[in-house]
Amino acid sequence: MKQLKKPSRNGMPEGTPDVTVITVVFNAFKGAGETALRECLDSVQNQTDIRIEHLIIDGASNDGTTEFISGYDNQNHPIVFISEPDKGIYDAMNKGIAQASGEYAIFLNSDDFFHNPAGMRESVKRLRETGCDFSYAPVVVLRDGQVRDVLHSHADGRLIFCSMPFSHQSMVSKTDVLRKMNSYDISYRSSADYDLILRMVLSGCTACYVDCAFSTFRVGGFSLQNIDTSQRECALIYSRLLPPVTGYPLSPEKAHRMFVWKIIPRETKVALIDRYTRSFRKWQPPLGKITPPENAETHVLATRFTRSAADDWVDRQIPVWQFDECKKVFAGEPAQDIVWASDFWHLYSSYLYAKNGVRCGKNLGILFRIPENLRGVRTRLRIAFSPFFRPDMPRQRFRFAVNGKVFAEVSVKRSVSVVCELPLPQDVAEDGFLGIEIDSGDATIAAYFGKSMDLRPQGFLFSYAKVEVAE
Repeated sequence: MKQLKKPSRNGMPEGTPDVTVITVVFNAFKGAGETALRECLDSVQNQTDIRIEHLIIDGASNDGTTEFISGYDNQNHPIVFISEPDKGIYDAMNKGIAQASGEYAIFLNSDDFFHNPAGMRESVKRLRETGCDFSYAPVVVLRDGQVRDVLHSHADGRLIFCSMPFSHQSMVSKTDVLRKMNSYDISYRSSADYDLILRMVLSGCTACYVDCAFSTFRVGGFSLQNIDTSQRECALIYSRLLPPVTGYPLSPEKAHRMFVWKIIPRETKVALIDRYTRSFRKWQPPLGKITPPENAETHVLATRFTRSAADDWVDRQIPVWQFDECKKVFAGEPAQDIVWASDFWHLYSSYLYAKNGVRCGKNLGILFRIPENLRGVRTRLRIAFSPFFRPDMPRQRFRFAVNGKVFAEVSVKRSVSVVCELPLPQDVAEDGFLGIEIDSGDATIAAYFGKSMDLRPQGFLFSYAKVEVAE
């Protein structure tokens, strides 16, 4: 069954729709209920100053959902309603992409809604200003009828190779791009949306951030109710999509640890930098700086400018200052004197991303381009860490290598935050790049490097690295 429902009052908007809002529904009355479905439909009708087509794909409901939608009084925007059996939610979503008439498309679940009537207008405006292929924004989370969170942190492309980088309910895409990507892979039960987004990024699609929270979603979908299935599928996605791009093999088992613990092998991360740059770097949201650790111990380190046998540890790594491909990427970046953990775009190593920093594993690598006024002068480097304390491991050793010219080490207490100061010579960053390698001794991440996982807190969070003129 397919029918076009024109607005009952304002008439059919002229021209091609700006946006097709696609809603997949099946027996909604048995799920979130009539109230939630009506809220969803009303929220689309309430979008202002934009031409919208609401395409509803129903899987032949038998609980009254079909009759409700057929009788719904749409006031402002036309509804295209299709009701027929399908092979599941992603098959229905693919039908929506094939049928969409709008220049752009967004998926709105039948139990979610747009709380901001300007959401579609602002998203399309931003997409047309930037020429990007898709946009993303913060969302509001609803649990048990109460607002629980506003996911600003998830609206962040920096997470793309760790997990779903933003909520799908905020993503507005060019319709023809979705078709070129062959839509959703229906072999997945819960993670086809992440698979599609990752394929878009790896193919070079560009993204822009919209600073407008307009979508609300209710917690309790299939993905959240079946976390193990989602994790296994995401691991499979990694093992299928990343090796052809990076040239590095990735078994489903290692990919699963990579997804669960947010740990990315250094070589894989480096190989993906260019893809991230093309997709997210230009139009990403501004960084939210992390507050430096409080009550930190400061250690002024004695540095060696001549390499000794004690510095051979760096040979077992891939020094960040030797990453020519990374330097090519950073050549067009604004220079900066500080790198915060929230901008882990700059970190090239195995790491674990956490809310307030980056968990140091065995090794950590940082690369950034410093301002002109910090070149050719005596500078110092401040590196800050916050602790994960283990009582049975009271101390931890840090070893530092800066551009292969400066080496230092220190033993610190695990129970307090630490700031390490390293004096740097005038020629340490002649080409403008500062590469820092950190070896954190025994603070390995067993989840990735071993077969067992020690869940007791250990090691440190990397907070920031700052270079400044020496006093």
